Amino acid sequence: MKEISLYLWLAYRLGEFFIDVEKARSFRGELNRFIENSLQQSHFVPRCKTCGKPLPPQSEFAICQSCFNQLNRSKQVPRSAISPSNRTAKDSRKSFHHGR
Repeated sequence: MKEISLYLWLAYRLGEFFIDVEKARSFRGELNRFIENSLQQSHFVPRCKTCGKPLPPQSEFAICQSCFNQLNRSKQVPRSAISPSNRTAKDSRKSFHHGR
C-alpha cells in the first residue's frame, strides 16, 4: 500500500516518468476492497469469549452485554433465600428503622 501511495505521489510530482497512474489507482482500489472484506470476515473482529458474537470495536471487555447480564443473573441470590439469621446487622437496622 505504501508503494502505491509513493508511486502516485511521484506521478503527481514527476508525471513524465511515472505514467501508470490509472493502473496504480486500480491496484489501490482492489487492495482497499480486499482489506475491507478481510476485516469484515476475519479474526480481526473482537468476539465474545463466551458466545462468539462480534463485540463493538475498541470494546474494553472480553464478553458481550447479553453474556454479562446472564452471568450476573446466575450469581444473584433471591432476597427470600436469605434466612433472618444470615442477614447482617445493617439489614437488621433497616428493618428496625422502617418498622417505626
